Amino acid sequence: MDPLPSRSEIANAVFSLSDFNGRIRASGPHIGGAFLERRLFGGQAVSQLYAAFRRRFSGETLSCISYKFVAPGSVSEPLDFDFERFGEMTRGYVYQKNKLIGIAFLRQNDIKALLEPRRAEHLTWVPEPEGMVQELSFLQQMGTGHREHIMRLLNITIFEMHIVEFGTKRMMFWGRVHSEVRDIVRENNGIDLVVMLSDYFIVQVASNHFLSFGLHLLAGASLNHTIHFHQSPQMLNVQGFYLLEIELESVAWNRAILRGHVYDRDLRLVLTVDQEAFASPQSISKSSKAKL
Repeated sequence: MDPLPSRSEIANAVFSLSDFNGRIRASGPHIGGAFLERRLFGGQAVSQLYAAFRRRFSGETLSCISYKFVAPGSVSEPLDFDFERFGEMTRGYVYQKNKLIGIAFLRQNDIKALLEPRRAEHLTWVPEPEGMVQELSFLQQMGTGHREHIMRLLNITIFEMHIVEFGTKRMMFWGRVHSEVRDIVRENNGIDLVVMLSDYFIVQVASNHFLSFGLHLLAGASLNHTIHFHQSPQMLNVQGFYLLEIELESVAWNRAILRGHVYDRDLRLVLTVDQEAFASPQSISKSSKAKL
């Protein structure tokens, strides 16, 4: 196996953008996906698209991003972002080696028009993250033959994760930027972290569902990812904890519909997310025979 970049190399790259030939570029290296470490993590592409939007259109914010994953990306090639304006709508494009890998519709909104976030009183039972021990072993269950890959990714992840609930219909965990890279992120990166978190290992809840029926998830990938924002970027603490709640809305043989929320440390809603994901299950008995 080829060596992976370090955690600090990943963090420096993820939060760095530059102008390049009329577009905005993220040079990499990038974060790998949950099933293939050399395939681009989709949440990073969505997050950097929003960062590129803010770089191109200074002072503007978004109320919604609807992102469609057109083709898989690579962790080693630069990402280029471009935009096309249509009044209060913007179309965003993500390219790699001049190949379109993602397209998104972005809806602008004045910061004052964003909803005043309310505290989620139904979640007051959730343990406070400061008293929790980080536990990542639950992610080792992701599919068949992926354990070594998952652990390699976790060794360089830019997030700390504290699991709250880990079921077949819902998954919840507290996440924040990893202690080793907190000096790398800047104050205005809070929204970037939260957008990445909204797609972070969320297909695991579908994997849990399949496991309950004797099936392993061999592969998975985001297809469409829609985010509605309920707080402005300026309200977010880049060093703070955020609670990710993901629920399995419906599932078919190769598709899973996921619905999620991200809350801040005070349990105020930051964003809502809806995702359609590709999921490829196989019976555990077949997986075992394939290894023999």
